[in-house]
Amino acid sequence: MRLIAGLLLGALSAVAAGRAAAAQTVAPTVAVPRAADAAFARARTLVTEGNGAAGRALVDSLLQAHPAGSPVWVEGLWWRAVLAEQAASAERDLLRLAVEHPVSPRAPEALMRLGQLELARGARDAAVRHFERLISDHPDSPLVAAAYAGKGRALIEGPRGAEGCVALAAARSRLTVAQVELRNQIEFAAQRCSGVEISDAHGAVPAPTAAAGREPSAPAVPPRTAPAAPAGPRVIVAAGTYPTRAKAAAQLRRVEAAGFEARVGLAGPGKYRVFVGEPMPRAEASALQRRLVAKRVTGVTLLVTR
Repeated sequence: MRLIAGLLLGALSAVAAGRAAAAQTVAPTVAVPRAADAAFARARTLVTEGNGAAGRALVDSLLQAHPAGSPVWVEGLWWRAVLAEQAASAERDLLRLAVEHPVSPRAPEALMRLGQLELARGARDAAVRHFERLISDHPDSPLVAAAYAGKGRALIEGPRGAEGCVALAAARSRLTVAQVELRNQIEFAAQRCSGVEISDAHGAVPAPTAAAGREPSAPAVPPRTAPAAPAGPRVIVAAGTYPTRAKAAAQLRRVEAAGFEARVGLAGPGKYRVFVGEPMPRAEASALQRRLVAKRVTGVTLLVTR
């Protein structure tokens, strides 16, 4: 139980450095009120000082006091994951952040944590999927260099070693001067790339090993065709869940007035949900979510259908 908290808390310093860099390059989002921010910091202190039950109870109280989807609630979801005793609980909240709130500033960090957890348990393919999603869905995040590094470390020892070398080169090219520790990790992992020369354009070519006029020897890591990306889960966009069909119908009219096709469906006993469109790939759903938010449609979330 302490191992999970250690894995999640132990990487916070690296992410904090990334967030500091982001503050200079990324437009600000809706801020968490100072009082709530201080409460989350207090919860973290309680856990690190050994009073985990009190720290987690404080986070739970903040989650219960704020509506789902609000900035404080989303921040609470993040801290509940970071301070969780069980890996399953942490992963559940991190996945909710990444899937249902992809425009949250915590979404890249959630994907980074998910990748780190998978890598720690030896699930390299799963780790790579999380790192690749961070890179593709959040290309401007200051965590992209760390995601490339994580991908490289996950691939370097397996049959996709050449891809790992390319990922490490991509990570190196995105480092800032302040990321000294990450640079050291990359250089250590890249020692396995002795048979592959990495170009500045992030391409991998065989390292020259033969003298002029002689037949070159085979590269230490043979070139491979990158496998097709996994299809991933299908995702549907929802625009709120309501206790009555009348309230759901009112939201449906607002969504349609904004120019989107939608419908009302059951979300459980006595609950009605507004669905926008059909199940689609995650990237398309995220783009649709951003368009809805831009049109001031409220309550927009992403739900995994399979």
